Amino acid sequence: MIDTYQSHYDLSSAEGKKKYTSQCLTIIGLLVDEVEKDHYIRRVAEIVDVQYETLIAKFRNVPSQKNSPLRHTTYEKKDEKAPFQTTDTLLSIAAFDPTVRGLLVELGEDVLIDDEAKQLLEYLQKHPDVSLADRLPQALRKIETYVKIAVLKADERYGAWSSLDRYDETARLIKLIQHETKQQHKEKLTKQLQQAENAHDDVAAENIRNQLNILIKEMK
Repeated sequence: MIDTYQSHYDLSSAEGKKKYTSQCLTIIGLLVDEVEKDHYIRRVAEIVDVQYETLIAKFRNVPSQKNSPLRHTTYEKKDEKAPFQTTDTLLSIAAFDPTVRGLLVELGEDVLIDDEAKQLLEYLQKHPDVSLADRLPQALRKIETYVKIAVLKADERYGAWSSLDRYDETARLIKLIQHETKQQHKEKLTKQLQQAENAHDDVAAENIRNQLNILIKEMK
């Protein structure tokens, strides 16, 4: 996204540099990790050919926005965080590169994601060709921070990759998410089975066993 904004401004002029750095620093301010912030600020400083210290001074004067990481929802169990983090990475690639979005149809409604990720996933599934690099669509304005950070992270991590490599990585992440989602479902059903057995509810227990057997076969 930082690279994309370069084409929007005349970086040979003082006014262009001013507007470009203001735009970039506002987005960088949305990040939580201080190392990431420092990395991007140094990158912008190199692009506009100004001293790092000068840009840091400007960054401190940028109107503050509430820091928002890709994932800010808390979960009860530590091991439940993994599928959500993986989904964030997947959505960041799909937001950055429209050519991989066709793979998103493989994700069902049972995917373990929160409201922001769900909104972005549904939008990307319905709009496979819309670029999010320039202007954010009205439908995504409510999750603007989430989307901007997603595109920024994908640009940094996957921007130098070929489209084919990003496609392969997307396919890999989808398989991982599907497996993790089924594992979570299995654990949930196992707990329900124990509860049914403890309650001597034979009908419910048998129904849950059947669901578990089907799920276990799918996971092999």
